[in-house]
Amino acid sequence: MSETTPFVPEDFKYSTSVSSCENEIRLGFLKNVYSILLFQLTLTFAFGLYVYNTPGLQLFIITKPWLSFIAIFIGLVTCIWLSFAPSSTDEENEPWYVLSFPQQLALLILFTMAEAYSLSIVVVIYKGEVILNAVMMTLFVVIGITSTLLSTNYFQIYDFQKWYYWLNMFLWVMIGFSISSIFFHFDTNTDLLMSWVGVILFTVYIFVDTQLILRKVLVGEEIKCAMMLYLDIINLFLYILRIMSRNQDD
Repeated sequence: MSETTPFVPEDFKYSTSVSSCENEIRLGFLKNVYSILLFQLTLTFAFGLYVYNTPGLQLFIITKPWLSFIAIFIGLVTCIWLSFAPSSTDEENEPWYVLSFPQQLALLILFTMAEAYSLSIVVVIYKGEVILNAVMMTLFVVIGITSTLLSTNYFQIYDFQKWYYWLNMFLWVMIGFSISSIFFHFDTNTDLLMSWVGVILFTVYIFVDTQLILRKVLVGEEIKCAMMLYLDIINLFLYILRIMSRNQDD
């Protein structure tokens, strides 16, 4: 993880947007973001693979569901903290919630470990072939979107951040649907339809958030950007997995 250390002076960070920097700094920022993101995805995949190959651990996860709820809670708290806590400017007497780069990195690792554990139930529920197909499809979508944005001028021609209002509105609809599904049984067609909506929603989120990284964020916010893309990718994977599982059942 040595590649993810800050690469610009402290007085330059947290006040200058990436898009206004020289090309060398922009490339360094993107390298850091995607290095951190790759670390998160690798850690999540490695833990899932370990669970898949360890029946005893699968039984442990099934018989102790309360640990999954604790992992979800830890993931939520660390996500909110990383998202909203201001970054350290190395001034004296900073509040306790202000995070330095090493502290952000430590919280991100804790967040990723919590997410990896809470996602491990996927390995227990779904067949390995279906999971692998969903992983490959997710990678195909993510690589396609990222390479398109990085190799073209789409992020300069149009500001896709204007879509955030509608994206967030649909996200709350999806959250409401997920909560309702706990109490009410939806038929297969409705569940499949909402899964497709979820795939489209988070595909667009990846597109818009990638542009956000290229245009709006400040130098020094690599960890926040990586976490944002990680959540988009994980949610996209889960909805693709649901669709593939339904298709296999049919």
